[in-house]
Amino acid sequence: MLEYSDHGTGDYRLPSFRVRYNAKSELGHSDISPLEYVDHRITQGKGRISERPHSSLPQVRCESDDECITLEVDLQDSVSGLTVTLFYSVYPQWDVIVRKTRMINPASSGLPVGVDHFMSTTSNFESGNHHVTHFGGSWGREAQKISFQLQQGATRIESTRGVSSHMHNPMCVISKGPFNEDAGYHWGFMFVYSGSFLIECDTNETNRLRVNVGFNPLTFKWKLYPGESITTPETITIFSSSGATSLTHKFHKILQDRLIPSRWRYTRPPVVCNTWESMYFDVTHDRVMQLARHAAAVGAEMVVIDDGWFTNRNDDTGGLGDWEVDKEKLPFGIPHLCNAINQLGLGFGIWIEPEMA
Repeated sequence: MLEYSDHGTGDYRLPSFRVRYNAKSELGHSDISPLEYVDHRITQGKGRISERPHSSLPQVRCESDDECITLEVDLQDSVSGLTVTLFYSVYPQWDVIVRKTRMINPASSGLPVGVDHFMSTTSNFESGNHHVTHFGGSWGREAQKISFQLQQGATRIESTRGVSSHMHNPMCVISKGPFNEDAGYHWGFMFVYSGSFLIECDTNETNRLRVNVGFNPLTFKWKLYPGESITTPETITIFSSSGATSLTHKFHKILQDRLIPSRWRYTRPPVVCNTWESMYFDVTHDRVMQLARHAAAVGAEMVVIDDGWFTNRNDDTGGLGDWEVDKEKLPFGIPHLCNAINQLGLGFGIWIEPEMA
């Protein structure tokens, strides 16, 4: 039962991390890095890890030190000096544990380390009848529940698209027995990250289960220079002994209270009127303004101008990537249209989808 598993030293289940040492080091091209406990700290609040600039990854906030308590556990490779710190922030009021992992290449190493596999959290379960539930789908049928019993071997829930997407959501529920809304043990894992991710459910020959949550190694490579560190996004972990409904309520509560940006907390999202279904590519200043007036009359709060506003975009065979305003359709430009819509008391948004180009 390893809390954070290395590769190649006897634990044959899927590892929590894998690194490649520099060929010039005494370790050569080795990718073996066994970790041992060295120290731990318990502090009120989240300390430095809660003081991030707005430009960094989202995280579960700790708005006062008495809201949560954090355990930090330092593990180290005694040969290379590579250090891994496991963070566990406990939120008693929400019945939630938020986990993450930091890796440090010591300055004394003198050489960079390649990080090929780096998980935010690893959780191990004793032998049992484990089921996994996750939510997949596609356009127009998002968040379809998929639930099944885990057998010996590995199950992957992942995205390699650069986004989490509606094909796979970066969360899962492990249950002892079939998924049940009203009874039974359920464990929830939610990765607070909207990029490529991987959730691994690895069941061994004795039905012990390991769940890894973190970066997808197919799209993740990091060169960690001496003296530098890398920290994973957070994983929200929740347990319920009374079914999945309780788990859902706990997720809703912590997301509303401490993950959603404060200015949107408990705020009803604006009602948006989008131009696409009403006019497709035939976007013009007059048509958008006509739609905006109708939108304002029925209580909408924002108009979004969708596909068709840029040059050479009259159908779906051209124009993607131009991102220059079509002066024939919008002779007064985007700012003028925005101001006119704002004067109706509506917000204004614009569609751009660079990944389609």
